Amino acid sequence: MEKYGEEILVRRCFFNRDFAYALKYFEAAQNVNDVFIGDALLKIGIVTYAKPFFKNSGVHKNVHNYRLRKSFVPENFIDLHEDLLSYRGSFIGHASFNVMMPELFPDVEVDGDMMPMLIWREINFDSWFDTKDDLDCALINNVISLARLLKDKMEEQLSLLEELCQSL
Repeated sequence: MEKYGEEILVRRCFFNRDFAYALKYFEAAQNVNDVFIGDALLKIGIVTYAKPFFKNSGVHKNVHNYRLRKSFVPENFIDLHEDLLSYRGSFIGHASFNVMMPELFPDVEVDGDMMPMLIWREINFDSWFDTKDDLDCALINNVISLARLLKDKMEEQLSLLEELCQSL
């Protein structure tokens, strides 16, 4: 890639592809009956959603750290967006003790026997479809709305960039 502007355009096309794939993964997770497959779809969806917001290597030095900023995300979705990026880093990509909050209970009685028990915070398939905290909407529905909104926003920006390039 010879020109800086070309690389920016290509990178934004990749961002759009990432949002489109993340949306497909999240929607597929809604329709799967196998918890293992659903969990895998959610995790790959989160990783794919997060890619545009992290550093990426590039051909041109100026583009080396090019990524979308948090300001690309609508204000009403910022908390959810930050949760997704945190899930990617703390639960999927790495085992962060600070976020997982593991606790070891050395003496727990189970069926009359004393045994150690380890508990930790985890994001899993069931938690995405749990509606007990919010009766109107499970987390997955909000994530799908966010992914669709960002995909549409990126498509709109790409359309404007294409028009601009054609006029030059």
